[in-house]
Amino acid sequence: MPKRSVKHKPKHKIQKHRLTRPRTHHLARTSISHKDFVKSSFLSKKLFSIGKFNFPVEYLILILILIFAFYLRIMFLGAPAFWADESISAIASKNILEKGVPVFDSGVFYGRALVYHYSEALSLLAFGLNDFAARFPSVIFGMLTVLLAFFIGREYSKKAGLVAALFTATFFLEVFFSRQGRFYSLFQLAFFSSLFFLYKSKNNQKWIYPALFTFALAVDTNPYGIMLAPFFILEYFFFKKRVKKETRGRGKTNLKQKFLFLLIPIVILVAQGIDIISVFFGSLAAKVGRGEGMNFYASLAQEFKSQTFFTMPFVSILCAAGAFWAYFKNKRLTLIIIAPSIFVLAGLYFSSDFALRYFYFIIFPIVLFAGALFGFVAENKKQIIPVLIVLGVLLVVCSNIFFPNSFGFALLAPSENLIDASAPEISFAGIPASVHAELMDSGSVVVSLYSPPVEWYLKKPKYVLPFSLNGTYADEISIKKDGELVDIYSGSEVIRGLDELSGKFFFIEEYFASSKLELTKKIALDSVKKRCSFRFANKSIAIFECN
Repeated sequence: MPKRSVKHKPKHKIQKHRLTRPRTHHLARTSISHKDFVKSSFLSKKLFSIGKFNFPVEYLILILILIFAFYLRIMFLGAPAFWADESISAIASKNILEKGVPVFDSGVFYGRALVYHYSEALSLLAFGLNDFAARFPSVIFGMLTVLLAFFIGREYSKKAGLVAALFTATFFLEVFFSRQGRFYSLFQLAFFSSLFFLYKSKNNQKWIYPALFTFALAVDTNPYGIMLAPFFILEYFFFKKRVKKETRGRGKTNLKQKFLFLLIPIVILVAQGIDIISVFFGSLAAKVGRGEGMNFYASLAQEFKSQTFFTMPFVSILCAAGAFWAYFKNKRLTLIIIAPSIFVLAGLYFSSDFALRYFYFIIFPIVLFAGALFGFVAENKKQIIPVLIVLGVLLVVCSNIFFPNSFGFALLAPSENLIDASAPEISFAGIPASVHAELMDSGSVVVSLYSPPVEWYLKKPKYVLPFSLNGTYADEISIKKDGELVDIYSGSEVIRGLDELSGKFFFIEEYFASSKLELTKKIALDSVKKRCSFRFANKSIAIFECN
């Protein structure tokens, strides 16, 4: 039989048909129309370009927010004097450049926030030994925190991410702590970054690596970082349960990630937790013994009633509304941000004394959810203009344009430190040139109470008078070295009174330190000062010449 001929369609026609076939299957899977899909992609549409690079409009707005945040943090950065603890970090970082490790001249190793102090040492190396260089790392960490607020808020909506970034960039506490030469801005960044990366690890196990890194960084920076460990351990068991459920018991996780997920938090918890728990219970016993009870929270509430914090109650209400709304949009993310924050806030009960910087880290979720609230409302296109008006009025009316000394949002770069009784400024500004020259003379003898700022701004004192840093009248700055009492920071000889000295010397009294002396020591000090010549005084120090 003759073979039947089979006609084949030209190959190119089949290809043409495939190329022109409508690609709507991805829309069908998501159950939205093509029109709705285009609308939902509006913010991601490339609307402007720089050279060969195209950017979505949200990234242009984010760049403008970051530029403004950088301006608020970098301008006048070196103008205000250090507050008490900044000089400790500056001396520790300077010693890293000289010795390779943060060891004071007393021989004491300063093991707090090692990553921060090495970053400050690099800044001192790059910009010189000055206040600007000592504070610059905090500026960078503050900028990264603004970026973090954007990405966390963006998990709810694009508008929520932008407003959250704007609030974080301008809120006064975020600005001030990003301008300090201490590690509190780094702790806030590491704490909430670890939680965000932990959240992201649900869909991609590789996120567990940055989550564990930032967790370890938070613990290195502040002992309160250890409180993240239980949440990592809980997340491990939830993760294991999810995998088993999704794969009907046949799923296998990466053994290395599984091992790290559980082992690292447990090791850190065991290594650090014993010391921290002992400190907590020791502090609790001291509180009960002194009958202090809830003093930390009472002091915090009193602080919020002050003129400096007049916007905090209002912003806190916005935060509560925003967090409530956020919970229904993304329950897991909202809980993973709020639950550890409350846990650490509860841990502040064990703090031996009140300081605003201990509470500072909790400001991040407050401004995050307060800002996100405006983004949620603005998702309704009819509400965009009213939201922008309310947002603009709030930022301007509560800004330092109208309230230079007490404000909620910074629209002008501050040139002074935050008014904070728990972080007293120690300024050496205004010392006459003649007095400064006498103090810096190699043969002059300088005596002080608190040595770090004296060593940073002038030179190391030869003698130090002991005092209590927290006002309990216990000597907290003396240690024994080779059988003698020396200052824990400078290694200078500790004396019990100025009357032990003979010959000419200069006494520098820091009001912050002398206010913490017990009454008998104050009386003895005042009697000696009467026999000395007054040379200079400003709002934080006085200089006397004694013979």
